[in-house]
Amino acid sequence: ERFSALGPLALLPLPGEYRRSVVWPVKKGTEAEWLGEENDQHFLNALQQTYGDRAGKFEKTGKRFSYPLSQVLAHKQAVGRVVLMGNAAHTIHPVAGQGFNLCLRDADVLVRFLMEQLAKSDDIGAPENLLAYEQSRLKDQQRVIKFCDSVVRGFSNQNPILKLLRNTGLIAFDVIPGVKPLVANYAMGLKA
Repeated sequence: ERFSALGPLALLPLPGEYRRSVVWPVKKGTEAEWLGEENDQHFLNALQQTYGDRAGKFEKTGKRFSYPLSQVLAHKQAVGRVVLMGNAAHTIHPVAGQGFNLCLRDADVLVRFLMEQLAKSDDIGAPENLLAYEQSRLKDQQRVIKFCDSVVRGFSNQNPILKLLRNTGLIAFDVIPGVKPLVANYAMGLKA
C-alpha cells in the first residue's frame, strides 16, 4: 500500500504470476480521467509513478471500474433474531485492509456468543443475546472507522507542516523498535 497526493493505492495479489488487483480511491469527479481503454497508458504511467518500482514495471491493465465510497455504520445491527455483521453492518474506506479485519472480528465474536448460548442450552437467537453481541462490537467498530478515516485524511492532506509530521512519523515507525508490532496489534484489534 502506498499513500500519495492522488490518494491511497493498494496492490492485491491475484492468482497467476505477476497479476495484481489495484485499489486506488480517487477524488470524486476525477474518476473519468482513469476509466476507459483510451486512458490505459495514462493510468499505467500514474500507477508506476505513484507505486514506484518495488512491484516491477506495470505493463498492462485490465478493465477498470469506479465505485463510490461511503462510510456506513448501521443504526442497528441486531433486530429481533437477525444480526447484521461485516460489510452489511459497516462499510469503511478500504485502507490497510481494516474493513476485512473488522469483519473477521465480528464473526469471531458472534461465534463465541453463540457457543456460550449453546453451552448453556440457551436460545442462540434470543434477541437480548444478539443485542449484547451488538453492544460488544460497537466500540471496536467505531475505533476502526475513526482510525481509517484519520489515516486517509492524514495522508490526503498536502499541508507542508502535516506532511513533515507525517514523514517524520513514518521514519520513526520504520526505525524505532517495537512500534510496528504495536501499530499492527492496534489495527488487528488486539490488546497492546
